[in-house]
Amino acid sequence: MIGGVAIAQRYEVPCAIDIPVNVVVPGGKLVRELQKEQFVARTKHAPLRVVAADDETGPRRILLVLETGRSVPPKIRAVESSVVADMLSEARSQDSFALLAARGSKSLPFGSSPEVIISAAKALETQTGGGDPGNDGVLDVLLKGAESFHEPKPGDSIFLFTLGLESEHKASYSRVRKELADRQIRLFGLQLGPVMIGSSQGGMFRFTPGGVDELAAMVFTPNYEDVGNLSLSTGGYALGENILGDSQHDYDIKAEKLEEVKTLASRMHSAITEYYRLSMQSSRDPFSLELAPDIRKNVPNAVMIYPRQLPACGWFQSH
Repeated sequence: MIGGVAIAQRYEVPCAIDIPVNVVVPGGKLVRELQKEQFVARTKHAPLRVVAADDETGPRRILLVLETGRSVPPKIRAVESSVVADMLSEARSQDSFALLAARGSKSLPFGSSPEVIISAAKALETQTGGGDPGNDGVLDVLLKGAESFHEPKPGDSIFLFTLGLESEHKASYSRVRKELADRQIRLFGLQLGPVMIGSSQGGMFRFTPGGVDELAAMVFTPNYEDVGNLSLSTGGYALGENILGDSQHDYDIKAEKLEEVKTLASRMHSAITEYYRLSMQSSRDPFSLELAPDIRKNVPNAVMIYPRQLPACGWFQSH
């Protein structure tokens, strides 16, 4: 059994939790073969004991969420389909896949064969949808998808293909984040459009013979409710590759660019199927995970990926 009870019996600590951890370098490559001594955990005031760092490569449930509809150009849907086909061609036999479409009618349950999912993703290339305002947006489908996992299992993950979270939806960002945290589902995202870092408002100026007077300062509001922050809070991460273009440019998707996107997706797929199961002392206080100084020196750009919202010890006893 994985969880607080089993860990307490095995390692003789009063209360321990298991945390899925990936260590990645820019571009998404995994840092492998680390030992428990090479992880450092601490709160603001004290260190926490790391009792084990095991390689976790067990069976996975992976939900593929594809954003479709009229707002998603055919070239984006074609990339989604191609990446799904490439990913499933590398799928392990012990893993189970499902598919949901945002603003589309496709829905396939866990256990669907790779061939059926690939065919469905291919069909979404030409299924525009999006005309019915009742169609679920990206956040709505993430919420529905989280609920479809039912009883949690180690490594449960959602792989999201999207242009961003700014499109119309009914579910709130905070509700989706809580549902993912409660069910211990990691979210991995591939954003194929520009990243909206925030918005600017106001700003009033008066032109005078002596120059420009600022009457009211411009206010910048950062966007914290994006795919990147949502993914990181769950212990996953998001990568962006803007192949949509912008209001002035419509990018052509060349073969080299498609291969770059497939490489990014393949590396995220690896982060789903293999991670460190870090067993460590539980804490009521916020804590951080870091690499030991000697490892950090060798890989200075490595990023620690782990859930920021963690269950208490008792969570495992009831699941």
